[in-house]
Amino acid sequence: MNVLWPRQSGLLFTGPDPITRGLYAEAIPLGTIISSFVVIFICARVGHERWQLVIFMICETALIGSLASVGLDDKVQAIITIVCLSSTVTPPQLLSFTMLSLGIDDQVDIGIAVGLAGTFRLMGGAIATAIYTAIVNNGFAEHLPGEVLSAVSGLDFPSSNMAALLKAAAVNTAAAYKTVPGISTTVIAATQLAVKKAYVSAFSTTYLAAIAFGCLATVAAFFTRDIDPKMKSSSKAVTLENEKKKSEEEVSTDRV
Repeated sequence: MNVLWPRQSGLLFTGPDPITRGLYAEAIPLGTIISSFVVIFICARVGHERWQLVIFMICETALIGSLASVGLDDKVQAIITIVCLSSTVTPPQLLSFTMLSLGIDDQVDIGIAVGLAGTFRLMGGAIATAIYTAIVNNGFAEHLPGEVLSAVSGLDFPSSNMAALLKAAAVNTAAAYKTVPGISTTVIAATQLAVKKAYVSAFSTTYLAAIAFGCLATVAAFFTRDIDPKMKSSSKAVTLENEKKKSEEEVSTDRV
């Protein structure tokens, strides 16, 4: 979402204004702030971490799927959905790392376990981002010609210049449109709207594709285990050197 949402909101809702684009992008951090309260006051006290993961995965998958229905006039729906969606992302991440670190046999290996988990998480995120970006770009290229042809039909635009118009629409800048022979402000406005509609279809396909990843995550969540209640204590498997010195000093003080 850190990659897709700023791009989607900028293309469909905000336009070039940097302040407005920044405000829309803040929907994700806002959800992250909300999720911190969820983690502290709900996740930490409820227990049953396995079922928490399952519920969060189901919510994420449903919210991501609902974004496929977002159109040009659905700003409020998009913002509310993004905030709710980002609110469900951080809790399962923290739960997963906690379940992993407290579920290993020897706590001495906590660094290796959590390090590997973080590595695979970053790898998965990079691969998924590449997949989603490719789907958006390919979907846009696929839907653009049909949307542009439909938009300019009846506007007396020469069909011989359609190839140039499509090339300009792919760039979608004022400079690109000026190079198209026989173009008018009406045709430019219609083409710009067609570009947005093509992106709507592209993003819709991307979110539908993401449902498959959500379903896999939900299935994986079913195979996790709750944290052993015995592990939820203040005991330490490893004592740092400075902690050892402090403990020895306290013992010496008590003896004196």
